[in-house]
Amino acid sequence: PTALFILGAIVTSCAFLTFLVRFTEETEEEARLAHDSAITLKTGETELAASLGQ
Repeated sequence: PTALFILGAIVTSCAFLTFLVRFTEETEEEARLAHDSAITLKTGETELAASLGQ
């Protein structure tokens, strides 16, 4: 029981530490652009595979 209590305390502490993470608007915009680029690339690969009959 003590080990579970300690584990629970560690997990709870880590969960509350996530509130300290901050992202700038520039970082969010870069991530958004990278995501859009990856989705576009993935869609293009899917369309290419479909056109080749795979």
